[in-house]
Amino acid sequence: MTLHHVDSFQDYTEDEVFASVKNLIKKENRTYTAFQKRLLFADLIKYISTERLLMPTLEVAEDFNFIQDLNDLNKLVETIPLDQDYSRKDLAQLKAIAFSEIILINLFFQQFGRPEDVPELQVSYSNKAVETNSEELLEHLKRSAYIKIAENTVKSGKAAKDKFKAIITSMASIDYANKTEFFKHDKEYLKEIKDNIPEENTPTVLPAQNKTSPSFFKHPECFKLFEDYAANYIIEPYVDYSFIFQQLKDEKLIHPISHKEFILWLKSAGHTTQKENDLLLEKGHFRSLSKSTNQARLNSYYKLKDKYFEND
Repeated sequence: MTLHHVDSFQDYTEDEVFASVKNLIKKENRTYTAFQKRLLFADLIKYISTERLLMPTLEVAEDFNFIQDLNDLNKLVETIPLDQDYSRKDLAQLKAIAFSEIILINLFFQQFGRPEDVPELQVSYSNKAVETNSEELLEHLKRSAYIKIAENTVKSGKAAKDKFKAIITSMASIDYANKTEFFKHDKEYLKEIKDNIPEENTPTVLPAQNKTSPSFFKHPECFKLFEDYAANYIIEPYVDYSFIFQQLKDEKLIHPISHKEFILWLKSAGHTTQKENDLLLEKGHFRSLSKSTNQARLNSYYKLKDKYFEND
């Protein structure tokens, strides 16, 4: 959770804030894209410290389609419980910051889509500050965007590696120029993807044919399907194994088995490393099917199901 303290925002006069808003919404203002203008607006309203300016500013923004459903936004902000008595100025700015955070997250979701497993936005007041999980949501959004990049990238060869290298280099340049580590984890994540992209003409890994099907798989074909999926489509072990386990369970292709038993079997069968197994055991259970499914995983699964269950 991140705290946005009212004292961390420099005071501007009402005239300065409103003049900046009017400048942003001018059609002839071509300095910024429409999306950038909305982001700047969301940031700008954090500096509003009077109720007299806050609502008229939001109403003007709604009139110019900078924000949508102001009534719904206002109802949401009004339901945030107060943790103490505040001065009128502090309360107005707390509301302004809350509006800003909600508008900001909605803008990113509208622009880039809402990831399937993203948590709900949480907003609360805490000792003259607004506490939100917006940074966590943006991390989900970035990660989802990177996965889409990976899914839409050539699956092998130098072209794919070069694409990821260019993205990583851009992130490194931004961090270096600004003396930050904002993209530290993102660079590590993308580098891991890049380093695991196979070279061109690398044959698809096929599951071993001499393995005996464990008793909890209902048919040998179910086991072959799982082995093929595990050999070729596991990128994020926790989410991917959650999906294939829950999908097989949902389609009644495996007999009842606890999550922990299946996790331990994955390690004993050589599907997970010790580190991956420790992570799965720490989680204690797989994600639900709804929280681990996406179109790419479904496509891969049904492709293999058609392969091993041709007559179904």
